[in-house]
Amino acid sequence: RAAFFGPGGPGAIYRADVTTGRVAEFVRVPNAGTVHHYHTSSPDVEARDFAGKTSLGGLDVSADGRDLFVMNLEDRRIYHYDVPSASLVGAFDHGAAGEPWAPDARPFAVKAQDGWLYHGLVNSAERTGARADLRGQVYRSAFDGGGLRIVADFPLDDERGVARVHGTVDDPGTHEVSLGWLPWKDGDNDLGKGRHEMSVYPQPMLVDVEFTDGGDMVLGLHD
Repeated sequence: RAAFFGPGGPGAIYRADVTTGRVAEFVRVPNAGTVHHYHTSSPDVEARDFAGKTSLGGLDVSADGRDLFVMNLEDRRIYHYDVPSASLVGAFDHGAAGEPWAPDARPFAVKAQDGWLYHGLVNSAERTGARADLRGQVYRSAFDGGGLRIVADFPLDDERGVARVHGTVDDPGTHEVSLGWLPWKDGDNDLGKGRHEMSVYPQPMLVDVEFTDGGDMVLGLHD
């Protein structure tokens, strides 16, 4: 919160030498957007609507250390770099780019596994505002984006329990607020309508794809 990007800006990827501790810019991903947050009296106001929509999302390196993949949240493309040369191999669209709801697709997660690239996204339902349209999806492709197919598709309609938050002076005590996922929505959103010490308005992001030793896919969702 209220923190600047590194010197390379929104598209920079840095590499740290674990022996010396030296950190240097590795590559700068193009088309990653501009800075939307600043040190002011209300830093959240300037930044909140761009969370999950600009700069970089998930990043992963192949098991042999040669291929790096990163999700560009600004142009919603996956960028592929050759690690030894730090050169751009190519870039390709996320799996839902051809769907009618593509403007609402918000990709983030990437994972290189067993010679395949997996990437996860949500249908944010931002245009329709309908909870029924919220979905999570995972796609699989070759490292060059070829052979793309969907491998997971699921609704985001689970209730997820409640958050217990403190009330304000005018409405004291502990209040329970539903954590059920809601469509993405810009602006100052709060299910408690200002009656709580903190705002609650859960908006889903599919930020991680991992695999167990047995081959099961595990997904991480972020609010």
